[in-house]
Amino acid sequence: MGRKRATGSGTPEHFKIGQSFGLAKIHSTKPASTGNFKSNSMTLDPATISALSALAGSAIGALSSVATTWLTQYQKDHMQRLEQKGAHRERLFGELIDQASKTYADGIVQERLDDPAKLVPMYATINKLRLFATPNTIGAAEAVLERIIDTYESPSTAPEARNTHVAAHDILRAFAECCRVELAHLR
Repeated sequence: MGRKRATGSGTPEHFKIGQSFGLAKIHSTKPASTGNFKSNSMTLDPATISALSALAGSAIGALSSVATTWLTQYQKDHMQRLEQKGAHRERLFGELIDQASKTYADGIVQERLDDPAKLVPMYATINKLRLFATPNTIGAAEAVLERIIDTYESPSTAPEARNTHVAAHDILRAFAECCRVELAHLR
């Protein structure tokens, strides 16, 4: 039970505060020792209401400022991570294109694959791509590798390559388009 201080009216003071101003009243019921409910009222003076309102407004303003700052920072970090992912993918895509171009040119002029180690960097790059690239991009990279191996297994086409349309020998076109779509999706 709460302490009761005697006031002139005989009501417990812990529920009646500032009754003389009487602008705002808060009612509460508290069970008396006999089991009956006794109605007590608490009143707040205008100064207390103004102070509580100011504190509540300050708290809401501070929380909204913190929330805005957090959301802004989260969005900035998210965009930075996407840019880093895009730069990493772009670097690996370019690396595979460079390796495939050199290896394909070698396959055109050679009768057969004299050193299988020439394909190792491409295998390594394709497996790096498997860590994060989309299935379409990985499939296109594997198709490039298969086409290069087929080029090594076929007879030399160097003289024919000069006479035919260059687009027929563009084995990287589908891969490059998949890369472009994937990078555009990230941005």
